Amino acid sequence: MTAIAHSGSSWLLNNNVSVFKTYADLDGQHRLRLEQMAFEYGRYSESYLITEPNRSYLWSSCGNGVVGFVNYNGHIAVVGGLITPDENKLRFLNEISEFARLNKKRVMFFHIDDHDACYFNQAGYQVTNFGVNAHIPLADHSWNGKAFEWVRRQFNFVSRHGVAFEEWSVQDSTPAEWEQRMAELHEVSDEHIGAKHFRGEIPFFEGRLINDHLHRRRCFVARADNGAGRVEGFVLCTPLNGGRQWAMEMYRHRVDAVRGVIPFLMHQTIGRLKAEGCDGVSMCPVPAIGCDIKRPGDSFIARTALTLWNRLGSSLFDTNGLYHYKSRFRPEFSNMYLCSSSNVSVMSIWAYLRITDAFNLKIGAFLKDMIHLLNPQRRTLAKPVLTPQPTFLSELPVSPTTVPAAVPATSKAA
Repeated sequence: MTAIAHSGSSWLLNNNVSVFKTYADLDGQHRLRLEQMAFEYGRYSESYLITEPNRSYLWSSCGNGVVGFVNYNGHIAVVGGLITPDENKLRFLNEISEFARLNKKRVMFFHIDDHDACYFNQAGYQVTNFGVNAHIPLADHSWNGKAFEWVRRQFNFVSRHGVAFEEWSVQDSTPAEWEQRMAELHEVSDEHIGAKHFRGEIPFFEGRLINDHLHRRRCFVARADNGAGRVEGFVLCTPLNGGRQWAMEMYRHRVDAVRGVIPFLMHQTIGRLKAEGCDGVSMCPVPAIGCDIKRPGDSFIARTALTLWNRLGSSLFDTNGLYHYKSRFRPEFSNMYLCSSSNVSVMSIWAYLRITDAFNLKIGAFLKDMIHLLNPQRRTLAKPVLTPQPTFLSELPVSPTTVPAAVPATSKAA
């Protein structure tokens, strides 16, 4: 057992796992490996966010597994799941559990799907409903039929206003062009965030527009004047499962953009990815949906808090409105879970609120949104269609994916 300095304290390490305080502490080999593993083994919309410089890192003893985490008040929060091949997940998870035990921490994994929840269940984690994920399979996808009438209407309306769809990449731009394009994307992003009641992105859980950390992300934009004018909005996609799937992780528009520009962008992005032969598109999780359903061994505290959020907390984060919007694209909704190494406590809920900066509000915009929630049209919002609760099996799935060469496990003093 060894100790490593971290944030003014000492981490106790077990089994040659290694901890890096920040992205800056990673050497070039680990940075390259981090991006490669996030691309190959990330199965969640947030997995690729591990390449952003706003988290700490725990590497497995074999060097072929990593998680990005935030440490707050006795809690280690992880989003993006276990970045490692399936055959290594249970061993890595046990290493993380031992690391937490040695350091007297509670580990909380957010937005875990049915596939991975069996590992957490077997490792003794408390598994609680946290919401649903929206996913669109692309093999037989088309925009035909009455179900997609709303989406087609948005696309046609925006198209008639001379808005063009295109993809921007650093490879197809000169350095000067890319700098100018990034500046315009930041301008659009700042406008979008400025109109919200939060003062910025949700830390750790949402991606950020950082030029040097886009890596393999793809940027699709909607431009006015048939492609010659300003950017009306954009969608930033993160890769999943080796690029076989993509997640529309960030989508933003100008305050005075043509109405329907985000549905237009999503319509076109999904069409582009289908034409390229991608398996599917994630529209990202919707938290708190279906969390009033009890499952064996779940957390009463987390279930109650999430149910109250869904029913009473829409003024902070409109989960029902978000579900309604995503349902327009007719995705498949699947369960997502909060997996905790020990029983969730009231302090766990407080840690989540602090990590997400939930109280960093603009009061005026917040009150305006509260008034909007009284709109009687909200009574027609789509009602969630929930998937059955799975029976977690002891037999674990094994991935046939070839394991890339591992980076040797090392320690980096903070």
